[in-house]
Amino acid sequence: MSQNLKSILAAAQQLPPEELRQLIDHLLSGVSSELQADDQLRQEILEAEQQISREDVVAWSEVKRRHEL
Repeated sequence: MSQNLKSILAAAQQLPPEELRQLIDHLLSGVSSELQADDQLRQEILEAEQQISREDVVAWSEVKRRHEL
């Protein structure tokens, strides 16, 4: 465990229980958002792979339009 992480954990242990709970909730909500984004990306990749296998592909111009590229 890195020294920075040890310092953060030591500081967190000094927080009152309610503040520690709020900190944990905040950290977990960030992780949840990242996991949801990962799941969405996985779903889009799976959908694209299925479209390619069916030869049901989308023109690059449409991809750029959808994603505002």
